[in-house]
Amino acid sequence: MELTHRQYWTEVIELASYIGTGDFKADHGQDASAWDILAQKLESHDFLIYDHNAKSVMICTNNEDAFFEVDADLSDFDSYGSLVLNFAQSAMWEDVRETIKRMEFVEELND
Repeated sequence: MELTHRQYWTEVIELASYIGTGDFKADHGQDASAWDILAQKLESHDFLIYDHNAKSVMICTNNEDAFFEVDADLSDFDSYGSLVLNFAQSAMWEDVRETIKRMEFVEELND
């Protein structure tokens, strides 16, 4: 089943709310880092562990070029699938981060 824009952005908003409101601390402790928790969530996210969903993320995202904003080396990838997964993870990370900033939840989360 194809991932829709609505499904993608609903998930981005839910993740942004979870991180931005600090709700993650109830699950991971008061000393937990917002960005570490977001990284963990994205690392195992259904949208990012299956190639077909990762391709859909790249269609739905506002940050299709986010991968190039990090110091990444394209030669590190041995397949099209691993490349798309990494592009999608970078894009979703930026979508969540930008959504948190727009929602203006917690100042200490801003870079």
